[in-house]
Amino acid sequence: MLSTLNPAGKTRRLMAIVFICAFAFSTVYAQGVKKKVRFAPRTSSTTIRGAVIRGERDRYYLAAKAGQTMSVKITSTEKNAVFQIYFHGEEESLPGAGDDDDATTWSAQLPIDNEYVIVVGGTRGNATYALTISIK
Repeated sequence: MLSTLNPAGKTRRLMAIVFICAFAFSTVYAQGVKKKVRFAPRTSSTTIRGAVIRGERDRYYLAAKAGQTMSVKITSTEKNAVFQIYFHGEEESLPGAGDDDDATTWSAQLPIDNEYVIVVGGTRGNATYALTISIK
């Protein structure tokens, strides 16, 4: 099909193909951190330092039991890092840490045994953050 197009048409088509490939590559590989949270021996908290690029989300996975209290706090120099906490699968969030909450601190007793997902993002631009998670 390219052979039947004039030179300008070939160039436009090639540029479109390059753009589509670049977009697909960036969508697949620019999705932020995905990491299981592990505590050091004989500890019940950890602080994770990271950074998210505008539009990306970092995800931290943490297995916890019903009745335990999880506390999460995020700080950032630019005061633009927030988090959400979801049940496994990211379909339902925990009260006070949902999409519309822009949580920076949160603490509650966990309702069920689950692998919880803490999703970190920026409210504007890039965000460098320190995320502290504790389980008791």
